[in-house]
Amino acid sequence: MRVAIIVDRTGPDRLLADWLAERACEEGYDVDLIDLAQAADLEPWLEDADVLVVVTPCELPPGKPTIQI
Repeated sequence: MRVAIIVDRTGPDRLLADWLAERACEEGYDVDLIDLAQAADLEPWLEDADVLVVVTPCELPPGKPTIQI
């Protein structure tokens, strides 16, 4: 099964995408980690993907718990 992980930033969002990619590889999935800043055309990856994960930036309101990886 092929997993496409799309991320559009560096920093914490990229760290999460890298972590997801590592876990998926450990479970035996084929993984494409796609950086939107460098991908000119997503169509080839999306056509081949069985699973699509999009990692987007998120800011939580003050006082909300965060997930640490």
